[in-house]
Amino acid sequence: MVTAPSGEQNDDQDVTRIKDEPHSAPEEARPSLPVQYLLNDISKHLGTDLTGVLPPELLEAYCLATISRNEPTGKLLKALLENFLKAYTGPTPDEAMKAFDFLTYLSDPESHS
Repeated sequence: MVTAPSGEQNDDQDVTRIKDEPHSAPEEARPSLPVQYLLNDISKHLGTDLTGVLPPELLEAYCLATISRNEPTGKLLKALLENFLKAYTGPTPDEAMKAFDFLTYLSDPESHS
């Protein structure tokens, strides 16, 4: 059961979209030098807290994907968050949640088949 910002409880929403568990990497698991550089770029744009709560393997995969696509790692992630927050707090929160749900689907389409 999810509690909406209005205080209403909604059983329909997929609670798997939001995970609150912090993730930490084992001491011996160190990302490669390019990934370390890009993690610093993410921290520069979003602060150091973010890199401590996301799964390290997911952050590394994201960093490597931005290298292969030649896209700005930190700026792209910051823009994603800012655009969602603007849409969600603006006149179209339902559309923002549809986009969020679609990203959730794209991240694991087999689990939604």
